[in-house]
Amino acid sequence: MEGADTWAFDSQTSLHDYFGLVGEADGSADLSIISGVDGTFTEGLLFNYNGDNSYIDRIVPSGGFSILKNNDPEYTTAVAYENTNLGYRTIGASHNLGGIEGDDFDDYIVSIIEYFNNGSNVNPECLAGDVNNDGAIDVIDIVRLVNIIINFGGAPEDEELCASDINEDGMINVQDIVIITNMILSDNRTENNRRINPVYEAEVNIENNLFYFESEGSIRGIEIVIDSQEFLYVNENISMDISYNVVDNKHYILVYSINGEILDSGRYKIFESSGQFKIDKIIAVNSNNESVNILINEEIFPEEFLLKQNFPNPFNPITNIEIELLNSDNIKLIVYDINGRQVKQLADGYYSSGSYDFSWNSIDDVGRKVSSGIYIYQLITSHNILTKKMLLLK
Repeated sequence: MEGADTWAFDSQTSLHDYFGLVGEADGSADLSIISGVDGTFTEGLLFNYNGDNSYIDRIVPSGGFSILKNNDPEYTTAVAYENTNLGYRTIGASHNLGGIEGDDFDDYIVSIIEYFNNGSNVNPECLAGDVNNDGAIDVIDIVRLVNIIINFGGAPEDEELCASDINEDGMINVQDIVIITNMILSDNRTENNRRINPVYEAEVNIENNLFYFESEGSIRGIEIVIDSQEFLYVNENISMDISYNVVDNKHYILVYSINGEILDSGRYKIFESSGQFKIDKIIAVNSNNESVNILINEEIFPEEFLLKQNFPNPFNPITNIEIELLNSDNIKLIVYDINGRQVKQLADGYYSSGSYDFSWNSIDDVGRKVSSGIYIYQLITSHNILTKKMLLLK
């Protein structure tokens, strides 16, 4: 069956199961060179695509195996499937058969006929999506796939790795989780939730050791690897599943959904760190199951512990005091009079590393206006105390 936009753009139908495939993503105008897949009856075949519609869907096996792929970008365009229970073989393709051209076309038709006549016995290396190799694709496979990605549990076997790379791109990541979720939830997909305009860019903002993810469109999964010796406090209030593991100062974070939930457009705090960290890897998947471009806006952390001179100085009646923290800490920022008596406490609590600005309006702790004169302000942390003077003139 030739699908064109049947497999991914439209709502999932019972036909998908009969052809051993699911739609990975809605296609773009990028179908050009199609080649056979090594280890199958199409190995060595090569075609140009000159069909009327190059906006074909990207598909992945779900019980079947890939037999044709677009070369650049690489994605599956045809899947062969054998149903041993009902006793039939079939091929599902998203490209038009009449659109492929080349010297190998006749050989392809002959190989299809031989396959239908059970003349080509193909034993794929693994069943895509059946990560635990129990003959079924279900939530247990998602759990195992998640654990492989976050490096939790035993080392994966070769067959597990093969089944985990569902879109056959040579990588095992959050994109495979989104696809296997589609396989399991295929009967619940509707036309409405497939016709969301995909977003192709998102932002990461790092502010005072806080990690924010921001997007103007729906996101179906995020994978992050952080290198840090510090603690990460992962936000568990996101309306998706969160998996987190730490191995040798590598922090593995996965945001996904077994139930097919999404992150709507907006800004989300993913985690807070007790100190500095480095981003080793970040992948986000949009509503079209495609990875998006990530822009990272990272605040430059202070290289030293600073208490800056207030400005303006002299002042009347308001002045600003800026501090910079190299590491997160519990701090106090207090204003004293010239005799050392506390006048105003401007800060008292835990602050992440970064720069902060505090304002004092010449009012003391009990709400009274203070008189002109010299005042002392002091920054107190668990490791240090810094002191400066300022002048109030009325």
